[in-house]
Amino acid sequence: MTNGAMTMTANAIRRGRVAAVIVATLAVVSPAAANAATERPRLDEAKWGSLQSDGERHIAYVLPDGRLRVIDDGAGGASFEVAVPDGCIPDGRTFAVGGSQLVVRCWDASTVPGRPPATAKRLDLATRTWHDVPGADAWSSGEDGRPDLLFLEGVGERWIAYRQFDGEMAWADWRSGTVRDDDGRPGDVPDLDAARLFEPMCAPLERPLPRSPLAPMAFTPTFYERPFAVARHADFALTLQSCGSPRMTVVGWTIDVPQLGGGVVTWQSTGDVVERSHALLAACRVRLSWAAPTEIVWTRHVRGAVYRLLGDIAVGRAYVERIPLPTRCPRAPRLTAGAGRGNAVDVAASRWSGAGAPADTAERVPRPGAAAPALAAGSAAVVVHASASVRAVRWRLSARAGWHAARPLAGRAGRWWIGVPRRAGVHPVTIELRDRSGLVSEHTLSVRRTAARR
Repeated sequence: MTNGAMTMTANAIRRGRVAAVIVATLAVVSPAAANAATERPRLDEAKWGSLQSDGERHIAYVLPDGRLRVIDDGAGGASFEVAVPDGCIPDGRTFAVGGSQLVVRCWDASTVPGRPPATAKRLDLATRTWHDVPGADAWSSGEDGRPDLLFLEGVGERWIAYRQFDGEMAWADWRSGTVRDDDGRPGDVPDLDAARLFEPMCAPLERPLPRSPLAPMAFTPTFYERPFAVARHADFALTLQSCGSPRMTVVGWTIDVPQLGGGVVTWQSTGDVVERSHALLAACRVRLSWAAPTEIVWTRHVRGAVYRLLGDIAVGRAYVERIPLPTRCPRAPRLTAGAGRGNAVDVAASRWSGAGAPADTAERVPRPGAAAPALAAGSAAVVVHASASVRAVRWRLSARAGWHAARPLAGRAGRWWIGVPRRAGVHPVTIELRDRSGLVSEHTLSVRRTAARR
């Protein structure tokens, strides 16, 4: 993915002859740890493609013997196994988890598609019992009697979302059998838990229009959990919006369907060398990334953990692993001008590595159009406000320049001085923090100095 630089401007505070304006830039440089995935405990071997979750607490996958394993991650990892009804195929997009339900599509794959017609079964995760889905015979066979070309996209307390092979979406009420294929209004999104299906998003959010006039759907696929909306565009870009602002931030790229739940967005991407799993902590806009040690990776999450199904084509096997998510947002240091009073500087470009890092690669996604306050005019230094666990701070003005050790501010724990060039122009600055646990973080910004008006 190519990440453009984002410029953040502010009115300069003029004192003396010089004004300083901060320009924040996203640095996209993976640490060396990204080249090799960390070895993690494997939960189970599983059938490839058979990993789904509700984004909150339940995760499900198919064991090699064909039984389903359902894990309640919110209950400390308690799990149960259940046999799948005859003819049901929990593989890839043929089953979904949500609303304390699991729905799986069923048909006789050995016959001509559509003979006999496909149907669906519903597993109540609380009672662990299977039930018929009313009206499933009418929609589950897919277009032209091809049940293998119809994909489940989700299930909730009321509705099942499914997609035809051409991308057209529809919804079936698993309680009544009602089927809907209308598009709703731009400011509404499907809520699979709501009786009326479409619910309004917070202002001013709207589902984007497709970028291609040939798209089969009226709106770009959009996933909503207040206060965030994630859209997957035809060019495979993932964009994030939040309540109160129409601005979109590109947070990643994927050819697959992302998942939004519990304040986390997950997806997988294909790179030139390795497959990668990604998780965006939406509230703090920190993007975590893990390399896959296998050829294929399938990524889903629950609140507090990412689950991955990793497959090796040559061996023909797949296994599941669990990666804990941070319980708190990784924090960037606060910067201020002069002795640390006022004129806070927003550091949008941050990445974490080393021991204690939350992922192979962890970096902060900038907010588009956010304004960074200016440094006081004529200020020759910046104060770094770091946590008390930081034992060393250093800075440099370019990738080729040497590092300079920051000077501790006397009598102020966690405060460090770094230099600011006095000459006019734009000067990139990289700050590195090392704490006692071995965690290393880099924070990048640019300082622009221009002559103040006389």
